[in-house]
Amino acid sequence: MKKIIGLFIGIGILIVIGIGGIVYMDNNEGVHMKSDPNSLLKQEQLALYIARNYESVKEIKFENTYEVKKTGTWHVL
Repeated sequence: MKKIIGLFIGIGILIVIGIGGIVYMDNNEGVHMKSDPNSLLKQEQLALYIARNYESVKEIKFENTYEVKKTGTWHVL
C-alpha cells in the first residue's frame, strides 16, 4: 500500500514539474530579441563611442542585441 501511494506522489510531482516547465517556457517574456531600427541606432552609437574612446580597435562586430523587459536594459553581444 505504501508503494502505491509513493508511486502516485512521484507521478504527481513529475506532472507538476512538467506543467511548470511548459508554462515557464511559453511565458518567457523577460528577454526579447530585437532587430528594429532602434537597436540599429543603439549599435551605431555604441560603435562611435568605442571608436572615439579606444585607439586599438580595428573592427566592431555585433552578434546579437536584446532587451531585458524587466529591467529595461539592452545587451549587445
